[in-house]
Amino acid sequence: MRSIKPRLKYLVAIVSLITVIQQHVLADGFPVRPKTLLINPSISYFVATKYWDSLRVLRPFQQNGKFTAVTTSLFAE
Repeated sequence: MRSIKPRLKYLVAIVSLITVIQQHVLADGFPVRPKTLLINPSISYFVATKYWDSLRVLRPFQQNGKFTAVTTSLFAE
């Protein structure tokens, strides 16, 4: 029980610090001039031929299968 209290103090201190820092952020995004439009498209492609099972063993997909994912996003400011 003694080793949990110092860890709890550090955790509370870190969470408090992050909360204080987040409250002082006044701007986000990219700096742009007035009356301008910034458009940022992006595409992410992911391929996996192996996976981690519940026993933490890396195994290939059955029948030489694979997992693919494509993600697209558009950011405008």
